[in-house]
Amino acid sequence: MSSRPTSKFYQSVVFRLTLWYAAIFIVISIIAFVAFYMSLEKNLNKRSRTFLQDKVEEFSKLVMAGKAGMLNDEFRRETQSIGVNNVYYSFLDAGGRTLISSNSLHWANLKPNKDLIRMAVRDKKPMFEVVKLPHFRHKVRIIYDSVGSGKILLIAMGLKYEENLLYGMQIIFTRVMLLILCLSILGSWWILTRAMSRVSTVTNTAMSISSKTLDRRVPVSSRADEIDRLAEAFNNMLARIRTLINALKDVTDNIAHDLKTPITRIRLIAESRVSNGEENTNIAPSEYQELSGAIIEECDKLIGMINSSLELRALEYDRGIVNRNLSRINLSEMLHQACDIFQPVAEDNEITITLDVDSEVECFIRADKDLLQRAFANIIDNAIKYTASGGMVRVVLKRKGDSFVVEISDNGAGISQESLPHIFEKFYRGDLSRSACGSGLGLALTKSIIEAHRGSVSVESQEGKGTKFTVVLSA
Repeated sequence: MSSRPTSKFYQSVVFRLTLWYAAIFIVISIIAFVAFYMSLEKNLNKRSRTFLQDKVEEFSKLVMAGKAGMLNDEFRRETQSIGVNNVYYSFLDAGGRTLISSNSLHWANLKPNKDLIRMAVRDKKPMFEVVKLPHFRHKVRIIYDSVGSGKILLIAMGLKYEENLLYGMQIIFTRVMLLILCLSILGSWWILTRAMSRVSTVTNTAMSISSKTLDRRVPVSSRADEIDRLAEAFNNMLARIRTLINALKDVTDNIAHDLKTPITRIRLIAESRVSNGEENTNIAPSEYQELSGAIIEECDKLIGMINSSLELRALEYDRGIVNRNLSRINLSEMLHQACDIFQPVAEDNEITITLDVDSEVECFIRADKDLLQRAFANIIDNAIKYTASGGMVRVVLKRKGDSFVVEISDNGAGISQESLPHIFEKFYRGDLSRSACGSGLGLALTKSIIEAHRGSVSVESQEGKGTKFTVVLSA
């Protein structure tokens, strides 16, 4: 048994799925972190801006109350409380010159933005900027707000707390993500390995199957999950394959048996004539005609078997009925014709054929007349063939709802219970039919024709009492 080379580790489904899970996890985690980080950064910015605006509002009350001289003490107290390196206060005129400030050397490099000062004086609303000062590790947020007549309050606050918090969040997220990523990879690998091991069981079973090991089956657990359904589907497929192979063997045996008989007869006829010809060269033409007739008869049987096989295949696999000419036919008239055709044969065998049709019911259907007539002819022919002299064949046509029911019954030899489930199989011939002429395709072809017309055919029989075929066709 040939098979593909074993795939490399990095080509395995487990490896690729694990990478996919890891990649998806990383992408989702990054998106979640970016969203959280941006939300936190926005809230921190809002918090620092609110703090600066509150301080401006607090100091502007002193200026508006004519107590601007107290700003120096307030600036000193605030810087001592918050830290001289963390905050800077300045009271400026409209030109940006410092009137009062917290006067810290740490903030010596801070130069007021005159453009923002002009905008604050003009628009009467606070202006913000974030700058990076020399010798400062962290950025600085500055507010400019107009107070009084042409005066500006400038407050600068380092963003040490905000930046440290955001940086800490980055470190924590990176470490946690790496830890969870490792755990998720290990977990995914373990789960996928267990799951794919069951798929490997199905694969190994499939690889080990041959014509002699079709009885092997994939074990099914009690979980009833997707893998179990796959195993059940595979087992069902194996069962169907085994059934088809057994059926193919039976068909092959039947074909060999049915072909052997006419071919042997042809050979025996030809051989006997050749032998007679060597002994007696004065053979009458009538004897040659008899020889040719016998050979032609056997050849016709072979051709009939082949044509029936092709017709059966067309009906079963190529939907042959679709491409045929369907017409509106009278089912009652068709059965009358079929009975008339077989009437002479029945009389020769002293068999009575009766037809019972409800004359008040219209029996029109759309069908292929030749095919349907052939199907009923096969059933009637079998009924006559296996009914002894003095017997009776009865054909009944009746309507049942939206369907027509045709019953063809006889009081002949009947069918054994062992043969009854197989009579519609191709090339199947029971014990009685082995001794009769035929190919074993008649009832199989009949069933295919009826089903091609969206109908059904069934059979009831008791050995020694007779047989009844029931055909149901849609009106």
